[in-house]
Amino acid sequence: MRRELTDHEKKLYRGSSAVYAWIIPQVQKVALEFGYAVAVHGSLVRDLDLLAVPWTDKAKSANKLVEAIHLRVTGGVLQPAIKQPHGRTSWAIVLDRSHFYVDLSVMARVPKRKRKKKAS
Repeated sequence: MRRELTDHEKKLYRGSSAVYAWIIPQVQKVALEFGYAVAVHGSLVRDLDLLAVPWTDKAKSANKLVEAIHLRVTGGVLQPAIKQPHGRTSWAIVLDRSHFYVDLSVMARVPKRKRKKKAS
């Protein structure tokens, strides 16, 4: 269960949803170009939690996707990748000169030879 925001935090994060509402379609455009689908996860208050999932056989590497998203949305800081459970890797993209950031998780691509065949 999440705690309530303090008055200071409410002032700090005021406007975050507007910033994130601008970023989401930018990220989705880049993801589409790189063969990924993107879903929003979270409240859009403290940060923007996004999950990118490889969607096509031509999906590019997670690193290339993240670099392209970083260039599209900010001149800010790209934090080093962190390995997460279930083949997920996450990056924090801190937006330039602000306290806003994108927490981007990318699911690993599964090579075609390792995929299970569809049941008929």
